[in-house]
Parts: sequence; structure tokens; C-alpha cells
Amino acid sequence: CGYPADRNDYPQEEYTMRLRSRFDVIRVRKNSLTLWDASQQRKLLCRIIPEGDAGTSVIRYLEKIQTLPDVGPFPAILEIYRAGKGEGYYLTEHVSGVTLMEVVQKQNPPEVTYVDQITRELYILISRILICPVRHGSLSLDNLVIRQDGSIVPIDYGECSPIDPDDDVIQIFRIILRLYSGQWQYLTSTEGVESRIRELRERAITMQPPGSNEMGRQKE
Repeated sequence: CGYPADRNDYPQEEYTMRLRSRFDVIRVRKNSLTLWDASQQRKLLCRIIPEGDAGTSVIRYLEKIQTLPDVGPFPAILEIYRAGKGEGYYLTEHVSGVTLMEVVQKQNPPEVTYVDQITRELYILISRILICPVRHGSLSLDNLVIRQDGSIVPIDYGECSPIDPDDDVIQIFRIILRLYSGQWQYLTSTEGVESRIRELRERAITMQPPGSNEMGRQKE
């Protein structure tokens, strides 16, 4: 969720001041704040909800999500603040890790074996999304994080709307293809990429790791 294009570059001062009275503000971005909750010794993420009918719809959807016993791979919603004209913000726990965009920028292109590991985790994410009533709608390299245990999760709720789950799956497939797009020098043909992805999909479904030590995960 975020501002329409014609809004200011930063959250409204009202929200910043309201949150500063309770938390330390670590970082301010166009539609979000990173906060430090000293009372609980934890980081939080604040996402700004746009005003108008879109904002009202977002808040209703988030309030519904907040009542769910399980939100799957998504961070738990800790608080929703509703202001006038349908706008406001929501707070979640901050997801620590490295974004897929940071991985791509650091390793350009990433090693094939590392892309294989990421792809397997993305298929596991797909399997979790398909059985979860929550949808994201705008999954990308920027908002998917590799956590310390190797799993990949969204950092927020994206478009905050009850979209078709296939939309999230399609977006993840596009991410996988983008990750492999720099690997043509290592793979002989498009069929090589497709067969690799099919193999990793089967491994993800059966939850069998393709390697003995994946992305920091300990072998049982």
C-alpha cells in the first residue's frame, strides 16, 4: 500500500509526530517508516494507507486480515490506525534479512547454485500463499526478503486487496525468470532453464532440499 502519485514524498507529519511519541523513528521513506519499539526491543514497519475510497477499502481488508488466526508467510499486523478520509497506517513486525534486489545487485548475476536455492524457497513461498487467505498483489525483488534461516517472505501486504492467488504466483514466476535471465552464459538453452525450474518445483513440493547446506539452513 502507498501514496497515489500526486502525494508528497513523505508520510504526513501527523503520522510521524504521532509515532514519534511512542517509538524511535529509524528511517523515513515515501510510504513507510521503520521504527524502534524500546518497550519490546524490536523493530517495526509502518506502512502508510492512501486516502479516499482506496484507503477505506485497504483498511477494511487489513481489519479482516487482523482477525485471521494464521496469515501464512506474511508479517502479523500489530496495529491499524484509521484517520479521516479513509487514510491511516498499519504496523507490522519488521522482517529482517536481505531483499532479493540486494542479492541481484551484489552478485550480478548471482551464482547458478544460489539462484537454484532461491528458486526452491520461492516455490515453498508459493505453496504457503496458495493455502493462505491473504494476497499481496505486487510481489517484487524489493519486497521479498531472505531471512537468516533461508526462507523467503514478503515484508508487507502490497496492494492490500483480495486478489486472485494466481496473481501472486505469476509475479513469483516472473521473479524466478528474472533471476535466471543472467544465467544464459551458464545454461545451454531455454529448455535448460525450464527443466531446472521444473526440477526445483518438484523438490519444493516434496520439501526436499536440492543441496546439503542451503542458504545457511542446517542439515537435519
